Amino acid sequence: MGHARSRFGATSQRSLEKLPKVSFSSLKLLEECPLCFWRYLHKQPRPSFPIASALIRMDLLQKTLIDKVIVEGTVPEALSRIPGKFVSLPQSTLTVSIPELSLSLIAKLDALIQAGESFVPLDNKTAGAPKDADALSKYFGLQGSIYNLALQRIGYPVEERSIFCQWFPVLDGNDIRVATEVTSIETPIAKAIEVLERARRILDANRPSGSPGCPYCSWGLGVAINQGKDTA
Repeated sequence: MGHARSRFGATSQRSLEKLPKVSFSSLKLLEECPLCFWRYLHKQPRPSFPIASALIRMDLLQKTLIDKVIVEGTVPEALSRIPGKFVSLPQSTLTVSIPELSLSLIAKLDALIQAGESFVPLDNKTAGAPKDADALSKYFGLQGSIYNLALQRIGYPVEERSIFCQWFPVLDGNDIRVATEVTSIETPIAKAIEVLERARRILDANRPSGSPGCPYCSWGLGVAINQGKDTA
């Protein structure tokens, strides 16, 4: 399988570095507020906040467990309901060119599942309680679409769906344990293309307006007014 080439041909590392880089996190930002997305790509990101150490630890343990499954072939109970076979990726972070839009797409996959002759991206989610399929589609459907697009561009046949493995705490008698719930949702590539096209239009235009009610834009406007600056 030609994983080093896209269906548009090989893309050099130098040419990739020259293209604006977008990912699920920045494209999700675009859906929330075009101005925040524009600022992000112009090196003016939103304020960052610390991530809970428990979430960082869970992420590391999930990756370690999946790596062990790939090497040893033994699937633990927590991952036993995932349909298909865990397979290794050329690298966990895929960077692919979208030449028709002059963009570079970054996709950070947690795992890849082989289902027959096709492949399905898997993403781990750690939360207080599991989300249903509708909520997963609302909040993370774009993420799955981006992953499918990235996989397709480097030569993987995909089903345009994604698997989400949700990890959450439950009370088990007198003990607390971590449970998992596996959900598969449709994540069409067309959705990723639609958002990427919108991103390209914003990059080609002048500075966009912020979304009404965006707390970050409102906060920035308040700071600018207090400092006597022009925000236009």
